[in-house]
Amino acid sequence: MNADNTKLLLDSFRDAELALTAMPELPKGVTPLYIHVLDAIAQLEEQGRNARVSDVAELLGTSLPGATRALNSMEALGLVKKEKATKDRRLVILRLCDRGREIHEQYVVRYMDALSSLLGDISDEDAECTAATIRKVAELMRRGRVNIMKD
Repeated sequence: MNADNTKLLLDSFRDAELALTAMPELPKGVTPLYIHVLDAIAQLEEQGRNARVSDVAELLGTSLPGATRALNSMEALGLVKKEKATKDRRLVILRLCDRGREIHEQYVVRYMDALSSLLGDISDEDAECTAATIRKVAELMRRGRVNIMKD
């Protein structure tokens, strides 16, 4: 990729960040990460699976300690509850509490439906290509830092 297109791509990330600021304000104490965690648990429940901490960490691409910290805070806010598995008491199963389910419904399901209507002029193919490109750039930039300083 040439330098002009690299700049164009990075400038579009700034535009994307600005677009995120247009998202609705979250309830007090709820962070964007918590919304992702609620969605991960809801997805696993929809698949008929018990959500475990390791499943949430994997879906979010985060560490087990990071997922555990978020889940502990979310439990304190009444968003999720942890239950011991009946067959193996060492396993912790995650469940959405009523408040967590309501927040998921409002900030994921209804918001995404409304946003999908707003973004209706963008094809699924364009959306998938854009998302894939952003993920690829993020991965490449995580793997290789660019040193612009002369030795």
